[in-house]
Amino acid sequence: MRLDVTVVTQVFLKNILEFDETDLDNEENLSYTSKIPEAIDAVRKFGRAAAFIMNPTRIKEVQEIADARLVMPRKSTYFYPKVITGLVINRID
Repeated sequence: MRLDVTVVTQVFLKNILEFDETDLDNEENLSYTSKIPEAIDAVRKFGRAAAFIMNPTRIKEVQEIADARLVMPRKSTYFYPKVITGLVINRID
């Protein structure tokens, strides 16, 4: 399975730009948003070098990764509503 975030992280950030884990954690190097207009503004208005617009992670992909006992990559688990919110506002049958 190849999540968009895994491809961007492994191929572009780690292999091409040679980022290590410290670089990936440094918010001066990378910032994250779930909103496309904010990503575009980061480049156009605030001088970021690039924005990566990725497909959302599907529940099936999360299940496959969990079944394989792997860990989800950073910033790949943005879901709405958040689990606790979903438990409170959605009926469980």
